[in-house]
Amino acid sequence: MFNDKVWIAGKAGSSALAKRFDAVANNIANVNTPGYKRQEVTFEEDLRSAIGTRKTSNKLEMETTEKNHFGNSGNNSLENFQVNESTVEDSSYRLDGNNVDPEIEMAKLAETRMAYQGIMKIMARRVEMIRTAMNGG
Repeated sequence: MFNDKVWIAGKAGSSALAKRFDAVANNIANVNTPGYKRQEVTFEEDLRSAIGTRKTSNKLEMETTEKNHFGNSGNNSLENFQVNESTVEDSSYRLDGNNVDPEIEMAKLAETRMAYQGIMKIMARRVEMIRTAMNGG
């Protein structure tokens, strides 16, 4: 099986972003539905933790191949990575109970699209690197 950490992280990130696309699309589609509560998808902190990077640290952590090796202090891994999907219940944007702000949702849609394009570019470059290595030059 393909065991490239960059590829696996890219796959997990793109899958999570696809779920965010769905949530934002549902929110936009239900902008005029009375009582609708917006959906939210979060995953960034969990993904950072799973791949062993922190916002405050620029250190590259050691990868282990055996369970007895010294290595990462936590036992987070990409296998344990989860996308957090939730419904935001505690606020209302309008008097009918709907809490979807179309401007915020459109901004989230644009942000998600840019992040997805970035991940796809990284994965495409990774494929080119592997192709170059396989061809010997």
